[in-house]
Amino acid sequence: MARKTKDDTEKTVAAILGGAERAFLGKGVGNTPLADIAKQAGVSKGAVYGHYKGGKIEVCVAMCERAIGEVQEPIHPVKMASNMESLLQWGLTHLGLCQNPSSLRNVMEILYLKCEENPEYEPVISIRRRWDDHSYLAMRRLIRRAIKSGELPANLEVEQAIDFLMSIMTGIFSTLWWTDRLKDEQEKIKKLMLAGLDAVRDSKHLRATPA
Repeated sequence: MARKTKDDTEKTVAAILGGAERAFLGKGVGNTPLADIAKQAGVSKGAVYGHYKGGKIEVCVAMCERAIGEVQEPIHPVKMASNMESLLQWGLTHLGLCQNPSSLRNVMEILYLKCEENPEYEPVISIRRRWDDHSYLAMRRLIRRAIKSGELPANLEVEQAIDFLMSIMTGIFSTLWWTDRLKDEQEKIKKLMLAGLDAVRDSKHLRATPA
């Protein structure tokens, strides 16, 4: 029997993780048996266990980490002419990463829509939490810079502003995932983000309450 080369192993792993994406997208994490992953990957169940002894959850974690690792996570925004412009570009970059067809977009759909809250899936859910935490930290950093530069009011309620902008982005994500209303409408998406930033700058409802 010929020994498997490193290239053979890498191809098998790629096939397993690609098969996992397709299987989880179709049925969700909870309803996908390991046999479905193997079938989608074109390998045996034994081959899947040979690489991922932890079974389905270990495969799912590896699948998520591969997709996230293939892109530059939008947590270090490029410096723009102004801090508000940096915040806008960060938001558009973040939306674009999960909008354009890719393994990352598939994984985001699995993490947010196809993985139920279950203690068994905690290793997977924790990846989703880390992504959220990184996003919040990036937005907080940019908002604080804009306050320091005078582009946003000094009495802005930062956490509430973050929740507000993240809610807008979640709404855009949902529209992109579930409808065709914003498909290929980059200018409209940009205007929605600009409207959100205008509200952060001008709305009295996002101001800290005086002590």
